[in-house]
Amino acid sequence: MWKVTQSIDLDLYRQARGISEADRVQRRREVGLEGCVFVYVGRLDHSKGLKYLMEGFRTLEQEGCDASLLILGDGPHEREIRDLADGLRRVHFAGFVQARHLPPWYAAADAFVFPTLGDPNGLVVEEALAAGLPVISTANAGDIRSRIQDGVTGFVVPAFDSEAFADKMRILASDPLLRSSMSAAAGEVAEDFSLDHYADDLDAFIEGVLAMPGRRNPSALAAQAIGAGLLRI
Repeated sequence: MWKVTQSIDLDLYRQARGISEADRVQRRREVGLEGCVFVYVGRLDHSKGLKYLMEGFRTLEQEGCDASLLILGDGPHEREIRDLADGLRRVHFAGFVQARHLPPWYAAADAFVFPTLGDPNGLVVEEALAAGLPVISTANAGDIRSRIQDGVTGFVVPAFDSEAFADKMRILASDPLLRSSMSAAAGEVAEDFSLDHYADDLDAFIEGVLAMPGRRNPSALAAQAIGAGLLRI
């Protein structure tokens, strides 16, 4: 078995870390973002766990926590998800954004939230880390614990648990020094998700397969005979 690292366009998402504070403030002002900004990027689909994210954020808003929630994306359940945000003053929907236009949006945020109820991987987590954002994710996102160092680059919480999400958002919203240290750590971890790293892993996989001795069981011998016959046609 070989492991091939999932990869992203690091050069693109690193741009978020280079955006000036003036541009960041301007983007936040245009959208109406206040306090600690949590951003979600993805499909507006019930399987993404947005119901529990909204419930958790509602708790924070009722407590008077100085935070905002920015939602980027669209999807089949957008209307229902907007309804879940009814009455929440600091939830902002910005619609679908093309990948190449995401860095300024990531720069406007302070942390990333990924409340998925079940995802084979979720490359958006790597994007957020590359942008320098701490990540709060459920445990239902593939090998998430190998990508998020709990308490270092973010937090991993149980799925279907709005209270757990509220608790971790509350911690980040109230501790700018923790956000800063997590941001720096996130950028470092993201370097492992480069296209070069993917290419090296793929090369190792191909070389490993080619170096394996040919199988000699009946099925393999039959396949070899069929293949040889086809080549002679």
